[in-house]
Amino acid sequence: MKKTERKIAISICLLASFTGALILIIKNFFQIEGAFGIEPHFILDEVKWAHYLMAPPLIFVFGLLWSDHIKVGLLAKKKRRRSGLLMIILTPLLFISGQSLLALSSDLAREVFEWVHIITGASFFILFFIHSRKKTK
Repeated sequence: MKKTERKIAISICLLASFTGALILIIKNFFQIEGAFGIEPHFILDEVKWAHYLMAPPLIFVFGLLWSDHIKVGLLAKKKRRRSGLLMIILTPLLFISGQSLLALSSDLAREVFEWVHIITGASFFILFFIHSRKKTK
């Protein structure tokens, strides 16, 4: 993987993770008292839009990594990294759960997909940095 591609992948992953974590924090800890009771903080919608805008670059990075890094790693004879294989499995779950949050209107379905998205996003974030720092022998 080229140094520039690595920097782009790390930057986009960090931005998506940062905005996702910010959504979680604002939604749970920064509610405000409105005219009709407790309301979400006014900045939540803007942070959500910033997070939504990260989806196309993440898909682009996945495509970029697929040809130069993932496919090469899968076809290599040497031992594969578990962190990379787990990220390959988590990526479609992350994209599908994120898009489902935008498309579904059922409260139960949205809650289920919200938890799936939070868990897969946090897992992907952890695995991404384990994988990017790990050196092969």
